[in-house]
Amino acid sequence: VYVVAMVAVLLWIDLRLAMAGLCTLVLVAVLIHSYSGQIQTLTRKRLKKEGEAASVFHETLGAIQEVQLFGGGDNLFDPLNAKSYRADMKALKARAALMRWVETLTAFSVAAVLWFGAKRAMAGGLTTGDLVVVITYLRAIYKPVRRIARLTMQASKARISAERVVDVLSAEPEIRDAPDAIAAPRFQGGIAFQDVSFAYTRKRLVLEGLHLEVQPGETIALVGTSGAGKSTLMSMLPRLYDPASGAIEVEGVDIRRYRLESLRSRIAVAPQEAVLFSTTIAENIALGAAQRDDRAIRRAAELAHAAEFIEQLPEGFDSPVGERGLSLSGGQRQRIAIARAILRDAPIVLLDEPFRGLDAESEEAVRLGLEALLQDRTAFVIAHRLTTLLGANRVAVLDEGRLVEVGTPAELLGAGGRFRQLAELQIDARTASFAAEVQA
Repeated sequence: VYVVAMVAVLLWIDLRLAMAGLCTLVLVAVLIHSYSGQIQTLTRKRLKKEGEAASVFHETLGAIQEVQLFGGGDNLFDPLNAKSYRADMKALKARAALMRWVETLTAFSVAAVLWFGAKRAMAGGLTTGDLVVVITYLRAIYKPVRRIARLTMQASKARISAERVVDVLSAEPEIRDAPDAIAAPRFQGGIAFQDVSFAYTRKRLVLEGLHLEVQPGETIALVGTSGAGKSTLMSMLPRLYDPASGAIEVEGVDIRRYRLESLRSRIAVAPQEAVLFSTTIAENIALGAAQRDDRAIRRAAELAHAAEFIEQLPEGFDSPVGERGLSLSGGQRQRIAIARAILRDAPIVLLDEPFRGLDAESEEAVRLGLEALLQDRTAFVIAHRLTTLLGANRVAVLDEGRLVEVGTPAELLGAGGRFRQLAELQIDARTASFAAEVQA
């Protein structure tokens, strides 16, 4: 209203002089529109580079020991930080250029009006007072115009930031419940992989035409070289991925018919690297539980053979584990993860190389915990070491995404196939007793 009223007064005082001064507003509007798109593009690039740099910075802090041991932290962070800096400088230059053009145009406009107005005043076509009013009003009008230019730059930046937030919040997960999904019942544990194929990209299948039937309470060891598809196969049970073709059935029902939350509540997982959070041991064991039950937590820890070392800590079950559980040994972290899985009391258990990196004493303690965890449950165990197979009912051998052998360890050793080849690579003076034990 303020600007409109002043424009009306200028037009009333002298139409030609007012139009000469106000035509600059059109040029300023064109500049703001042009630079606004450019600033948005540059801001989008800058925020993307900042996100990449922040991601690497977060990863560097998370792996600070490796960075300290091997160095190279600067090599990871500096290039991305430099790219972010250059993108930011380009955006700043664009904003500065816009303000420079706005200031220049408004200054030239006032100078031009003053020059033409002075000539008209000297010729008697305009009073000195009217000229002063025109100049004063023009300067007053250009002040909010400059503010609009600044606000446009801020709005452009805010718009791009909002776009990034909205993109994340509006992203639809690839794995989600079907419209008619049902709650998963308490399973007995019978599982069937029916002609399952899967690919992360279109170029190469990770799993191809896989058939496998697992009986309730059976422990299946998944064996194969790295990249054979073992982790992918196991990740498909809790629907971290869905098959590209085929189906995974639990007791005759496609798992895609179940609601995700209820399906995953029937599955316990002990990953290769036990993930602990920066809180107490009790809270880590009770992760995902509806409510904390100290008696059940202690019982789960006892079954996992973790209670002994936990009670020796200064605060017992309320002892903080530190960031990523680094205050505990690998075997201790693994036993807490097993206690977490025992407390979940799920009929299906997924284990990813549970003895990796453990010494003999820790391995024995973890093995005893696993015996309690796997009792009367259907289990899948990814195994690279032959000693991991001793508790398995059957072994499924994967090779380049295909299931090439299925049978007991003794049967597969005697068959002389792919499993025998993998076993012979590990059998030496320390593990030769394994063949005799499984044969027995």
